[in-house]
Amino acid sequence: MPSMTSLLRRSLIVLAGSGLAVATTAAAHSSRAHESQAVAVPVDRAGEPGWLTPQSIDGVGRFTMRGPNVEGDQIRFQMHAETARTGLTRGAFSFRHHSPASGAEPAWTARGRGRVTCLLVDGDIALLTAVVRHEVVPGQPNGTGPHAFYMKITDASPDRVSFIQGPPPPYGADYGIHGCSDPEAIPGIPPEAVDSYVLERGDWRLQGP
Repeated sequence: MPSMTSLLRRSLIVLAGSGLAVATTAAAHSSRAHESQAVAVPVDRAGEPGWLTPQSIDGVGRFTMRGPNVEGDQIRFQMHAETARTGLTRGAFSFRHHSPASGAEPAWTARGRGRVTCLLVDGDIALLTAVVRHEVVPGQPNGTGPHAFYMKITDASPDRVSFIQGPPPPYGADYGIHGCSDPEAIPGIPPEAVDSYVLERGDWRLQGP
């Protein structure tokens, strides 16, 4: 039965054309040593060379998917992460993907969790990388392997989320994905590969410069 990973068909079809889907599969076998490592971002935002203004994000969100095979599916997610003055990011991310009963298809729920390995906050916008270590999928006893969400959260009225999926760091670098990447501004990633939704429920607390 499909999961959040397999149901984002539009993104994965386009990303597969650029080699990202293949890289995701290959990276899954050797990424566990990397996915647990936080990412140090070498930028100066605190006026001191090599040091950052502390940044954090905490919140929950919900949106309803649209498109073939996913119409009406609901995604709920939450995260808490902090980037220290040294640029080291630590945090947790989790989601639940609920597909309601439709015709011959029964309702089901998949869930996944992982670590936030990169976070940058600028005003009401947060860019982050969430590496899902394991996803529990109905009908797939072994679940799915590591993959990453490259996300942008906009704390506004209404709140918004934009994201793409790809191989976990550092494997995304070959495709223009470096650390905290804005999914809507990655060279070579077409707009149709980016999922963007207004959050039906959004409660976010962002702290940063």
